[in-house]
Amino acid sequence: MELVKTIYSKNEIIQSVQESFDQITACVESTPNEIFYDKKNGKWSVAENFDHLIHSTKPIASVLKKNKLFFLGFGISLSGSEKFETLRSNYLLKLSQGLAPMNGGGFISKNTESISKEKFLENWNLIGSKFPSRINQWSESNLDRFKLPHPLLGKLTVREMLFFTIFHNEHHLRTIKRLNATFQKI
Repeated sequence: MELVKTIYSKNEIIQSVQESFDQITACVESTPNEIFYDKKNGKWSVAENFDHLIHSTKPIASVLKKNKLFFLGFGISLSGSEKFETLRSNYLLKLSQGLAPMNGGGFISKNTESISKEKFLENWNLIGSKFPSRINQWSESNLDRFKLPHPLLGKLTVREMLFFTIFHNEHHLRTIKRLNATFQKI
């Protein structure tokens, strides 16, 4: 059974995002090179999971530096943000119903074999390093006010999108750990 996190404040979000990036970095660094690109039972390899994370977190890090006027096109939340646990449960429910946006454009891994593990890690660490300062530029109220589109969950507040980043990272970290364990048993 997985522990449920209680995350809400900007500082808790910054800490949790950083922890998720650090944990994934450590896990990928410890993945033996000979299994990094290997697939098992048609599932994504460690490299493909990592590539997916890079492609899904990079736009979020980038959008955090945009002028608030940019967000007006997506709408304003009058009700604030859902709790971390609620949003995570909604996402997991949609995944369990087979509603994952697997044809979601740039978030699908391809040609990962042409990229070294070191280059993946360099890109990942560069993206991760941008989050703390960019989140810090947001007020607590603006995190709950401005929205962004999500391919499965619809329009989310910026706070909710950061929640998604945390539990999405953790979801793929668990997958990468399982892959490592599976290949090391062979």
